[in-house]
Amino acid sequence: MIQHFTLEPGQYLVTAEVLAQNRTGEGVVVCQIGGAPGYYALAQGAVGTTAGFAQQQTLEQQGVIITSTPLDLDVVCWNAIQGDAPTGEAFVNFYDLTASRTSSADRARPARRRSGPGG
Repeated sequence: MIQHFTLEPGQYLVTAEVLAQNRTGEGVVVCQIGGAPGYYALAQGAVGTTAGFAQQQTLEQQGVIITSTPLDLDVVCWNAIQGDAPTGEAFVNFYDLTASRTSSADRARPARRRSGPGG
């Protein structure tokens, strides 16, 4: 866990910026902002020293949180294993986290998929 804090009841725009690096090997660093009852934002980046990987990546996350009770919130990152490849030494070098209270907020709902011909 990188950061833990508690939000008072309200509506928030939460953003996180994480700089992930890997000294050796290869991997995918995954970070999420979340807490009970769920997770609100997710980001991932491939970091490593082999071809096709960047040695460092900036991961950006945003989420809208609407809560009527105090909410414990965590920022958590981990190195996701990629098959048989050595995961190396991935780590978070820097992070910035902001929770901005808003007077109104709404989350977009995913469109429903159509079934049948044409959709």
